[in-house]
Amino acid sequence: MSKQNLLSKDRITPWLTLLTLTVALQGCVNLGPMFSSTRFPPNQIHVLDDTSLPLERQAKSEIHRERSLEKSPPKVQQVVERYDEHVRNRLMRDFKLAGLPYPTTRLALLGFKKERRLELWGGEDHGPMKLIKSYPFTAFSGELGPKRRQGDRQIPEGIYRITFLNPNSSYHLSMKIDYPNEFDRAMADLDRRQRLGGDIFIHGDNSSIGCIALGDRAIEELFVLTAWAGLENVQVIVSPYDLRRDKEIRPLADVPWTRELYARIQDSLSAFHP
Repeated sequence: MSKQNLLSKDRITPWLTLLTLTVALQGCVNLGPMFSSTRFPPNQIHVLDDTSLPLERQAKSEIHRERSLEKSPPKVQQVVERYDEHVRNRLMRDFKLAGLPYPTTRLALLGFKKERRLELWGGEDHGPMKLIKSYPFTAFSGELGPKRRQGDRQIPEGIYRITFLNPNSSYHLSMKIDYPNEFDRAMADLDRRQRLGGDIFIHGDNSSIGCIALGDRAIEELFVLTAWAGLENVQVIVSPYDLRRDKEIRPLADVPWTRELYARIQDSLSAFHP
């Protein structure tokens, strides 16, 4: 090989090296897709930034290390865009069997603590609600009975709403319920209780203290469906046991107001025929 050819190779090599590094870096850096700001109606997506979001207290170190490498945390719309096609493919058969379009405009999440199961129900307009799918709890804490104070490890019991979607959860994704609600606070005043606790979520993963853990695939499905339906169109009912099948109301001896609570839950569950 001539000296001239060697010199040409030496000159080209640095440029090839730079080009290779540039391509490699572009493959490693997640620049993220472009998201349409008009796909989801404004009243259906509740986006919170990091500074205002009360995350669950037991965060996993791997998630924190992963997030430390991100330029910015994902937003609700970005998470929905990321999982929407996968969720649609996984659930299309369930929706067809239920006779419902995907996505549906109304949702209900029924949690049964004794059975350790959450049921997903859907409906259109004012039509009947239909069962779409059931999810097993992947973790459980506390015992049967309502949540009464901070740190009691209890999963709340009652009729709730989703208050916001958390795309940056330490448990993959999560949805916060409005515990303590009006009934919880009224009973606390009756008992002269304070420090009722809060930050109760339906979330992924397989560990929990007072929350409903369903695993990552399940929370992806519920997160996307809730975003499509809108928070105001999602009802959450958490019951100590399935009061549709076991119709006997058994109040706790040391909590007399659970008779009224369980009667309310039973009445709400009457709209969902198993």
